[in-house]
Amino acid sequence: MPAITMIRPRGAVLPAHPLPRGFSFKLFESTPNLLYEKAWARVEHSVNAFPTVDEALAHFHREFSPYPDELSRRMVFVIDDTTNEPIATITAWWGYMGVHRRPRLHWLSLLPTYHGRGIGKALVAEITLLMTEIDGEDIFYLITGEHRVKAMDIYKWAGYCVDN
Repeated sequence: MPAITMIRPRGAVLPAHPLPRGFSFKLFESTPNLLYEKAWARVEHSVNAFPTVDEALAHFHREFSPYPDELSRRMVFVIDDTTNEPIATITAWWGYMGVHRRPRLHWLSLLPTYHGRGIGKALVAEITLLMTEIDGEDIFYLITGEHRVKAMDIYKWAGYCVDN
């Protein structure tokens, strides 16, 4: 499916959107049992980003594991406070647009049973604030699929627009 690049220009207004009651944000932590790596893989597999949890976990290790210090300040999870389980994730990563390294909103995913509760909006608002803290007022971008209509609506709400 075709990929769509969306840009958030410098100074775009970010509406506030808190997490619903019963959920909290948590930054990635390295644990002996790979709790957060496995949670990331489970969430990504649940939205069909990878055919298996093992393939998602392998991708996690290729893309993120070489940067443990960055990972612990850039990857955010939403925790269901009743189960203490990670149910959603997003990352304030980076990538290249032409020759310029730019802050990138990366891998927004939420377990399907939690859709429609405002968690996605809260995650995008939180990660955009985090990206601003880490990278300053810069042009942010993301890449998504044209089939991810609900996600694109959230991105537009947060000030992103399709890059033509």
